Amino acid sequence: MVPILFKAFEDLNEIPNTIDKISSTTFVQNVDAPTLAMITPLLLKTFQNNATYSVKRQTIVIIENMTKLVDDAYHALEFIEKLHPILTKAHDEIAEPEVRAVTERTLKQLERIEIKGKEILIVKNNKINELFNLLNE
Repeated sequence: MVPILFKAFEDLNEIPNTIDKISSTTFVQNVDAPTLAMITPLLLKTFQNNATYSVKRQTIVIIENMTKLVDDAYHALEFIEKLHPILTKAHDEIAEPEVRAVTERTLKQLERIEIKGKEILIVKNNKINELFNLLNE
């Protein structure tokens, strides 16, 4: 999949073809931070390059499917912060009801992961503070 991603970054006209290939890929493993780091820029480019509704819909479905397989919500926070505004804008601007419905589902999924990630962040910060307090006693 990496060569396909690089081809799309080299030639933005390849983005629809790349999105099509990714959407036909079945993700069966957990999606981790490195995977998100690789694919998120392409997903963002889809919305920055006046893609058709069809390509935007495919991209939104890819995001939804990938978020269902996120392994560690904490590590996904950085990518959610990038994807959420783009999806919110798409939801507000796309007139097609079916695409808006898919976007709404995906936004809810992102928000669930964001909540989990922030809960993990709080726990990690509390543990760091506890350790810091122990060291300073």
